[in-house]
Amino acid sequence: MQDYTLHIHNTQEQEQHTQQQSKKRTRAKTRIGTLARRLEKHYEELRKAKAHVRKLEEKIAKTLNEIEEMVQEHNAR
Repeated sequence: MQDYTLHIHNTQEQEQHTQQQSKKRTRAKTRIGTLARRLEKHYEELRKAKAHVRKLEEKIAKTLNEIEEMVQEHNAR
């Protein structure tokens, strides 16, 4: 009878441990999902920022070309 009671106690502990592990896995999956969405958002922000930088670089290049043309015109006089 004592062995049976011990077996029930061990089984309950195992079940409790299994439930705790399941909760931890669920929490981890939720956290991973949250972090994955955050990462996607940051990558999208980075992509937009890089596109903006390219546009600014094009504007800078255009302005530098205009300055160079003005300098050449001035020197030609």
